Amino acid sequence: MSIDVHNHLFAADLLDEIDGALVERRGKAASMDQFYEGEDLSFTTEGPDRRVELMDEWGLDRAVLSFPSPESFIDEQYLSDPEIYGEFARLVNDYLAEASDRHPDRLLGFASVPLVDTDAAITELDRALDDLGLQGVGLDTNVFGASLIDEQFRAFFEHADDRGVPIFVHPTNPLGKDRLQRFYTESMIGFPMETTVMVAEMIFSGFVEQYDDLEIILSHLGGAIPYLKRRMEFLYSPEDPEFDRHRIADLSREPSSYLDRFWYDTSQTYPRAMEMAYDLVGDRLIFGSDYPFGPTDSVPTTMDQLDVVGLDDDVRERVDYGHAEDILLNL
Repeated sequence: MSIDVHNHLFAADLLDEIDGALVERRGKAASMDQFYEGEDLSFTTEGPDRRVELMDEWGLDRAVLSFPSPESFIDEQYLSDPEIYGEFARLVNDYLAEASDRHPDRLLGFASVPLVDTDAAITELDRALDDLGLQGVGLDTNVFGASLIDEQFRAFFEHADDRGVPIFVHPTNPLGKDRLQRFYTESMIGFPMETTVMVAEMIFSGFVEQYDDLEIILSHLGGAIPYLKRRMEFLYSPEDPEFDRHRIADLSREPSSYLDRFWYDTSQTYPRAMEMAYDLVGDRLIFGSDYPFGPTDSVPTTMDQLDVVGLDDDVRERVDYGHAEDILLNL
């Protein structure tokens, strides 16, 4: 049994539907076909039926589908409009729900929400969970550069915490992206470091202490955060005069101990990194492949790499599907 929590769907008919809505609202200039028909994004656009066929070939039982990083497809001047972001989220969520209805034993979904408008994001989250039956929510690591720990998003996280919503977090718009335009370093280096920065913000601000029931799933094995554990320990000191200047929260325990508040998906990594992460964060790994980004055989490759890690059978079962079954909603 296996459940892939990091599996994206960019079906051609969904992209066309989103593009049509953009053009209808803002004219041809708003079309996103310049992004997904260009050479910058390399991904497949098969629909749900073909995805299930591929899952059969891979030996993957279930996939939690998501549509991350809409900034990569829709120009910020349009997507930052709450009405447009809201329509994008509704189209994606309706599509994922229909895909799940067609393949109820195979396809699941993480909802998109228009976090540019907190009230609208809460409304869409409730619709996606209660009316559409999706399993959680997918967020990006920042909202047009604004940190998820900012006050403007607190009402959303309070609501998600009250509901015990699993949150799959995917990197986007990385810090320093102006320096990451060559050699594909924006995705290669910038994305995992963006996740690393977000986790550090959530820990040192006290965010993870405030929201006890959030199940936060980090992409790409948490970026670099597990391997910075020692630096988190010795650079945290309330006696340091820099402590107040940097607005570090007075935490109730060592910062590095909060690493066990996150889940670390196994996507786009390698066996030794998985072993190190397991040594550092314990039984917090969760299966994710990041298909269709990276190698086209990323799902079976990730399965093979986990075989190499040699986890105990009970741990491997939890990584493959047990953790997902515990935290996902509407199963």
